[in-house]
Amino acid sequence: MDCGRTLKRRCHAQNTSSADDDKVYMRKELTLLRAVALNAGSVIGSGIFVSPRGVLSHAGSVGLSLIVWVACGVFSAFGSLSYAEIGLTVPKSGGIYTYLHEAFGSLVSFLFIWTELLLRRPTSQSIAALATVKYFLEPMFVGCDVSPGVTRLLAIFVLISLTALNCWSVTWAAHMQNWMFYIKLVALGAIIIMGFVQMIMSEGDIPGFQSAFAGSSSSIGEIGLAMYSGLFAYAGFEVINYSAEEIKDVKRNLPRTIYISIAIVTTVYTLGNIAYFTVLTKEEILGSSAVAATFAERTMGPIAIIIPIMVMCSVMGGLNCNIFTTGRVYFVSARDGGHMPSIIGMLNVHRYTPFPAMILSVMSRPLHR
Repeated sequence: MDCGRTLKRRCHAQNTSSADDDKVYMRKELTLLRAVALNAGSVIGSGIFVSPRGVLSHAGSVGLSLIVWVACGVFSAFGSLSYAEIGLTVPKSGGIYTYLHEAFGSLVSFLFIWTELLLRRPTSQSIAALATVKYFLEPMFVGCDVSPGVTRLLAIFVLISLTALNCWSVTWAAHMQNWMFYIKLVALGAIIIMGFVQMIMSEGDIPGFQSAFAGSSSSIGEIGLAMYSGLFAYAGFEVINYSAEEIKDVKRNLPRTIYISIAIVTTVYTLGNIAYFTVLTKEEILGSSAVAATFAERTMGPIAIIIPIMVMCSVMGGLNCNIFTTGRVYFVSARDGGHMPSIIGMLNVHRYTPFPAMILSVMSRPLHR
């Protein structure tokens, strides 16, 4: 009789193990490197290439604008540490949606997810897709106007292609994010190197740094607006929390990802701005709508065309990250919160990707005029 009970327990354990093996769930395919590329790559978008103008215009001086950039990095570090803490406390995918659902219940999380579905995600992705196409076409049609219809069609193609990639494989989407991240670092590295070469050639005689704090704004409101422009370039450190369930060894790699990301972004942003001020005067930066392009024209000559291409890759990398996280937050809202049809909370049995959620993200983002 005891032998029969033991055999029954063994059979039950084997059946349970087999059932667990047959479950479909998102695989842990995000290594530390992929997670850093995803997180830091979502932060480094077009902001560092255009935001220096906004920060400088409100700060009023070169010295104060550099302090603002560092302060924005420190401020973002505190925010990212909070995300690291809450991500370890609630190690689930879904990011902000999951935390709102756990802390405040169904109503608040419901309002959040439907705001994401109807407003935030579709518009942000549409803008990023249009910006990607704009930077792609700019070197090809210098001085020519491109039809808005052509721009929209290409933007739709970019959106569908990136969504299809994310539906097909998490690994492939991560590989693309890695390469986009490397291209961003190469672009910023080229700017930093050219700036320091200029500094060496001028033997430290940089007009902008000789009276670095001349004209600094003393208005709290203006400094706040300068911080706002800088924080725009730092936005996105919560992205990795949207895919916490897919990180290998999440308890170790989630905080490491955030620490490494904030260190990389703050360093390259600060050095990049120093490089800008080394080559360009305060007036040239304030008069430029694309500071990186103006910098390239002054320092790189005929190869300055690579900067718009790298900015395009930077924006497209941010778009890919946005699409990646959109599928996760829709998936979790259907799986855990029941705020979307149950089919949205299903995974592809072969690819282990939130296929229905990704399709929903395609259908919910019209390109507005």
